[in-house]
Parts: sequence; C-alpha cells; structure tokens
Amino acid sequence: SSGGAFAPSDISGLKLWLDADAANVNTEAAADFNGINQYLSSTSTAFNKGNESFSFGGWVYIDVLTNNVGLFGKYNSTGNQRSYQITMRDNSPYNFRILITPNGSGTGLSFVDDTLEITTSTWYFVVGCYDSDNEEIKLSVNGNNYTSATHSTGADSSVTEPFTLGKQSTLYFNGREDLTFFYDKALSQSEVSALYNSGNATAYSSLSAAQKTDLVSWWSLSETRGTRYDQVITSANNLTDNNSVGWAAGILN
Repeated sequence: SSGGAFAPSDISGLKLWLDADAANVNTEAAADFNGINQYLSSTSTAFNKGNESFSFGGWVYIDVLTNNVGLFGKYNSTGNQRSYQITMRDNSPYNFRILITPNGSGTGLSFVDDTLEITTSTWYFVVGCYDSDNEEIKLSVNGNNYTSATHSTGADSSVTEPFTLGKQSTLYFNGREDLTFFYDKALSQSEVSALYNSGNATAYSSLSAAQKTDLVSWWSLSETRGTRYDQVITSANNLTDNNSVGWAAGILN
C-alpha cells in the first residue's frame, strides 16, 4: 500500500482491515442497507411459523429513523402477507415493536412496544419471540427484561412472503444489521442476556453447545457483497442479496 488504510480483504469469510495507523485491527463487517431498495431475504419454509415457539433478532445500527420500517421478519401489508416482524415505530420518541398475527390480513394482530428510546448512530440488540407455552409475544432490547403481551394464536404459517432483513412492504431500512439469528424456541431471559454479552455481542464461533440448541439459522453478515451465508450450514436458509446490499463496520471489534 502507498499509504492510508488497507483495502478490505476476505480471509476465510471474515472481513479484516487495518486503521490508517495500523494500530487497530477491526474484525467482522455488517450488512449496510441504503434505505432505498436494498434488503436480504430467504424463501426457506424453515421460517414459516404457526402456533409454535420461535425467536428471532440481532444487532441493529440506525442511520435514519423511519416509522414502521421492517428490521427482521415475514410481514408485508400488500397482498395479506402479514405474519411476524420487528420494526421501528414512531411513538414520539421512536422505539422498537414486535408484531404477530395468525391471519395474513391482520385479523387478530398483537404487538408489543419496548420502552427504550432509540436514536441514530447506536448499536442495539433486539430480540423478539413468540412463547406458545405461555401464550405471549415478547420483545427485549439490549438484554433487558422482556416486555410482553398475551397472544394465544401464533403466527400465520401460510404466508409466502420471504423472511426478510431490511424492509417491510415498500419501507426500507437505512442502517446496518449484524449477527442475526432465528431459533425454533422461545429464548429465555437468561439466554437473551447471554447473547447480548454485556453489549460485547457474541460471535457464532463463540456460541456454546447449549446456545446452538434449536438454532435454525445464524447469519454473521460479514460478507461484503452477494449471498449472506447461514453459519449453521443450511444452504436453503442463505440470504439472497437484493439490489446490492453494502457493508460497514460491525458490532464485533
């Protein structure tokens, strides 16, 4: 190099680059969405959920606050394609919301708003779940105790909308997502707190055997372009890149 920072390089699927002074090595990129037309998606039926427990979420860094923009889930108000999703919601101030409905048209919809005010330029760890045993939907931000609401009918398993990161209907997320996941169980509060790891995040390579129990998919989102690969090595659950999703520094340093 003739000076300045090194260009990003792929090393065994992990993105590494050096600061200009070469004093710090930053590891692991994140998916970076432009808020215009970019999103990641999977048509796998692994994410078609009915009246059964499941959890999903990951790390989010917001560049622009946008009301009702989708972060993770299977939810599209066009064509009665509503099932479940985590969004940003303008409740003056903004916060995170989980929605779930057993009917694609929205009949029987339930939602929970977290109480934490969210702002731009900050990483948040957001986890939503449906707990069929206790008939509740739950939402946790930054490892805090779940906020919950009664919901006894689960999600709409017939919805064909892809499992999507970065949009809801025609609303697109402007920001980054990192270390996202999907479980076939309702994560306990202690499991959520362990994944949050006091704000330090948890890499897939650091998950314990117990943390991989009922783990359907984990996307490190460290690729700089193209397909984002499921670290659980279920190729059908890889995420398709729609409109050239970019990359930026991730939560792990």
